[in-house]
Amino acid sequence: MSDCVKVLASAVAVFLCGVLCQADEPAGDAPQPSADELLRGVWSRFPSEPILISGELLVRGRRGSEPALRLDLKADWGKNPVLAAYTISDDTGVVLERMTVTRRAAGAPEYLYERGNPLKQETTPDLAATIGRTDLSWMDLTLSFLWWPRPEITGTDEVKGRECYVITVNAPPGSDTQYARVLLWIDRELGMFLQAEGYDASGERVRRLWIQSLKKISERWMIKDLEVQAYPGMGRTKLLVRSLKVGGTETVEPGVLEGDR
Repeated sequence: MSDCVKVLASAVAVFLCGVLCQADEPAGDAPQPSADELLRGVWSRFPSEPILISGELLVRGRRGSEPALRLDLKADWGKNPVLAAYTISDDTGVVLERMTVTRRAAGAPEYLYERGNPLKQETTPDLAATIGRTDLSWMDLTLSFLWWPRPEITGTDEVKGRECYVITVNAPPGSDTQYARVLLWIDRELGMFLQAEGYDASGERVRRLWIQSLKKISERWMIKDLEVQAYPGMGRTKLLVRSLKVGGTETVEPGVLEGDR
């Protein structure tokens, strides 16, 4: 993996994002919101109840697929401060590392990094560092760029046939990240984050992260498949969400996911 690929982890947003979002129904014609309002809308769609998400990180490269890594996310975005813990395990269930992120209403986020079995606290790595052999960085996983200040709407575009606002966010001064700026695609109807592209200081694209599919369960839109492409290179990493608990209730199970958007 080239130097250009090293970067971000605790973040989707996310997720993931891999991350779960709840979307409002379309409100019809309305004045264009500001970039700040759009990002606040993304944050507000994170569930306020405690959540548990389990998924797999699948790596596909020139030599075929690598053994999957397991991702477990435990988060409570309704608390103050916000807490989110991302645990990475191997394909046999052995815990490898964990990043815990604490976010308060003001000030920079705090990161607690642990590694080993049993887990022991270590110095927080560069958020630009990729996780294992994946193309996913700690910053990507934690979607930290969604909290960068002074966003700006710089255009409109389509992602998978859906109309989106394109927002540009620049890395805060003094940030230790490979990304100098990130472009975000926010769905105009659902208010969800659908795609991001990170660029370095020379303007070269480093990584693209996009949502492959959404599922609607009990009026809640969920990111089911998220994919990351690192540049330059041919490798890709896919995040597949396998199960989800919201407020202690199992919401997603194999076989009940339906309703692709």
